[in-house]
Amino acid sequence: MKRITLTPLKKYLPLLLLSALAGIPTNAQSRKGNLKLVPNNSSHRLYVTFAGENSHPEEITNLLDEYTARLKKAYPLLPEKAEELSQLAIKNTGNDNSVKNLIYTYEVKAPISDERLLELGNKLEKLDVVKYCALITANPVKSPSDIPPSTPLFIEQQSYITDFGVNMTYAWGLYFARK
Repeated sequence: MKRITLTPLKKYLPLLLLSALAGIPTNAQSRKGNLKLVPNNSSHRLYVTFAGENSHPEEITNLLDEYTARLKKAYPLLPEKAEELSQLAIKNTGNDNSVKNLIYTYEVKAPISDERLLELGNKLEKLDVVKYCALITANPVKSPSDIPPSTPLFIEQQSYITDFGVNMTYAWGLYFARK
């Protein structure tokens, strides 16, 4: 039986591992390029997250002017609160990237159609200073109680509700009369 040696592999193993590790950031999940309009919604909002502060070069200003758009902070935080959140994030996770994402996120305000908003978002995402854009429906989401099918009452199967048991109907009437 022939014995297999790994000596040649040992020579190239560090190089192989290094090249695999170097490729990780390029293979990491990216939020860029995922913009699309939510079907059956008539109104959307565009949010843009920048890579850092003061990331509004002339390209962005020109692009916003082209669409008569302006930027508004999505999460206006007082500097003291932002610092407090940063310290908590560093304590809990070792970095404050999530807080920076909040600080560098803006809502794009523009009197344009959803299709043009999508077009603007795609153009913004092509810029290096933009981390990603997100299109979110502006229509309110229905609360779960409004979404059919609702849970049936099953009162017939709850024999303790009758006058012969606890008389829950009367008790509920007293409780809700106080509110």
